[in-house]
Amino acid sequence: MSELSHNTNPVHVLVMDQDMEAQDQIADLLTSQGFVASAVTDPQDAINELRFAKHNILIMDINDDREQILPLIQTVRQSTPHIQIILYTGHCSFEMAKEALNQGVFAYVDKSESLDVLRSTIHRAVHQYDALALDRSQMRFATIVNDLSDMVIRYLPDGTITFANRVFLDVYDLSTIQLSGRQITEFIQPSQPFDLPQLIEQFSEHNSVVTMDVKMKIPPSRESWFRWTNRAIYDDANELQEIQSALHDITDAIYSERYLLSRVALSSDQLDQTHKRLAQEIADHQMSQDRIRQRESELAHVARLNIMGEMASSIAHELNQPLAAIANYTRGCVKRLERLDEVPPAILQAMEAAARQSERAGQILRRLRDLVQKRSTHTQPTHLSHVFKEVMELLNPVIKNHGIQLQVINDLKSQLVHADVIQIQQVFINLIRNAVDAMKPIQHDKSTIKVHMYINDAKQVQVDIIDQGHGLGDVDTNHVFDMFVSTRSEGMGMGLAICRTIIESHGGQCVGKNHPHGGAIFSFTLPAYHPDDIEISSKLHTVKQNQKHIL
Repeated sequence: MSELSHNTNPVHVLVMDQDMEAQDQIADLLTSQGFVASAVTDPQDAINELRFAKHNILIMDINDDREQILPLIQTVRQSTPHIQIILYTGHCSFEMAKEALNQGVFAYVDKSESLDVLRSTIHRAVHQYDALALDRSQMRFATIVNDLSDMVIRYLPDGTITFANRVFLDVYDLSTIQLSGRQITEFIQPSQPFDLPQLIEQFSEHNSVVTMDVKMKIPPSRESWFRWTNRAIYDDANELQEIQSALHDITDAIYSERYLLSRVALSSDQLDQTHKRLAQEIADHQMSQDRIRQRESELAHVARLNIMGEMASSIAHELNQPLAAIANYTRGCVKRLERLDEVPPAILQAMEAAARQSERAGQILRRLRDLVQKRSTHTQPTHLSHVFKEVMELLNPVIKNHGIQLQVINDLKSQLVHADVIQIQQVFINLIRNAVDAMKPIQHDKSTIKVHMYINDAKQVQVDIIDQGHGLGDVDTNHVFDMFVSTRSEGMGMGLAICRTIIESHGGQCVGKNHPHGGAIFSFTLPAYHPDDIEISSKLHTVKQNQKHIL
């Protein structure tokens, strides 16, 4: 294989020979060496081929006609001056071959020689073509860089300088011979070491250009800053051969930057303080505006709730009399049914239940009106389990409709609490409905709400309501019972606030937190009631006057 066959640009060889068998032999030889071969039989075809396609080598078979051969060589030289011509013929005299060589033909090979001689000659022609191409490239490079206003140098990985443009030589008053063998570090200020191995480490396949700022010694004794743009030059085996650096003088820019930085430093403290004051004033103003908007929103909400309270009081008043009439009529029906001999028990039970519920509705409306009108809460000793039982008569249909199971654990036994039954029922209703709402989007086959009633370590009655919903999310548990705070986008943020107001008016506390295994736990406590405990009995008999408007 050719030494250059690994190049990304293969060598193109044109063969001009009227002997088709010879053409095939040469083409096979070229292909085996990794070259790209083309063939023609006529000199004019060869000229046209060279004019329209790039070839590196031309192999010609010629006769001894001087009038035909020399003009052909001159035409080829004029159209493609860099091509290497090899005469491969058995019909050429020594004198003609000598004259052809004088006209710029690279070599003459007699066809009587073996193909190995031709192959060796082709390889030498390729090297000659590459050497001349390199010389031309270096000449073009030198011409370009010598016209630049910046210094340009090339140096080996060990720091030995191999080239410097005219500007560099003029600045340091050196000739090319004087520069030979000098190290790059000789021109750099010792106060700023030049770490060449570190620079080389920064080069990679995807990063062949590295920029750095270097302080250099400029004759006679001036120090100047230059921005070096370093480009790595690799060979075909991807081995670093040289580093080329373009040096742009940035001394004025460096000193101007330092001057500006010193000026900025003089006033930086004052600007810092001013910025801090402005930032604080802006933050304070923003907080004030936020508080004002929040208060306006809360006031608007409270105004709407006041209207709702007035409407609720009016509705309660209007409904109280019809409910009282329903209760009376129902009780009358019950008494009449009791006098009859044969009355199905189910009918009697239904009428009694209707009477109880109408009376209970009347009680709820009276309590509702009392709360709206800021009256005192009326408490009495009661079993919390009885309160909860009545609540479940109302909520069982809702819970079943959502496919949720209710697990009740009552460890209170006969323990009493001193409480307003209607209000505590309201607390149960709010908390259990919240648990149901929290579990709507994530129901599964065994969705369960757990209600646990027990005596805690502080000897208080405690109720835990545990759901398997989405939990409290990002809501601060310290504020979950505040007005207008809700974990649901459609929630008003009133239910939990009402619960807290009711429980605190009974001397208890409300707590909400996330459950470790998912969902949330809402708990409330009430003081345990003992008939001999005069202090608790008197404390809870009449609770806070002018109770908050909690609807």
